[in-house]
Amino acid sequence: MLARRYPWLVLASVLVVFVVLLAKPERGSPALDRPRVSRCPDVRVGLAWYRARANEWRWRLGVRPIPLPPPPRSCASAARLAARARARSRGLRREYERWFSETYAKWRCVHSLEGAWTSNTGNGYRGGLQFDDTFAASYGPEYVRRWGGAHRWPVWAQLRAAERAYRTRGWTPWPNTARDCGLL
Repeated sequence: MLARRYPWLVLASVLVVFVVLLAKPERGSPALDRPRVSRCPDVRVGLAWYRARANEWRWRLGVRPIPLPPPPRSCASAARLAARARARSRGLRREYERWFSETYAKWRCVHSLEGAWTSNTGNGYRGGLQFDDTFAASYGPEYVRRWGGAHRWPVWAQLRAAERAYRTRGWTPWPNTARDCGLL
């Protein structure tokens, strides 16, 4: 009865159902698997972040950072590069953690007799290994430029400068504490 009174309504509803069925993709089709919003900006941000972290770990390890190239144009190559940068960053972080734990263990006794990592007692010696300003400028000039006195340096930077001094001078910059620790 409805079809006799309103034939155009039946025809319109059939047409709508037909269009919806044609427009709706089936499962497994590329149209459904593809995200509706492009993830490329997120991938590019991730790529830049992992590249910057890798350079941070390189710098902490005393290796020259690599200049950051511009992001790639295609989303697929950005995703591949982001995966590589993530793996590189994680590898460098593990290498840094290994270096830090070995170096900290080597300097633990000297540090325990010298002072806190942030100590600035006013006697001309600063930091956890008690660097004077000349020593800090000689063995950590980039850290002096960035943070100032050794009491403001992070622990890893103090250890890096101490390792540089140890390579050339041995334990002589810390004669009393090295003797107390049994190193001399």
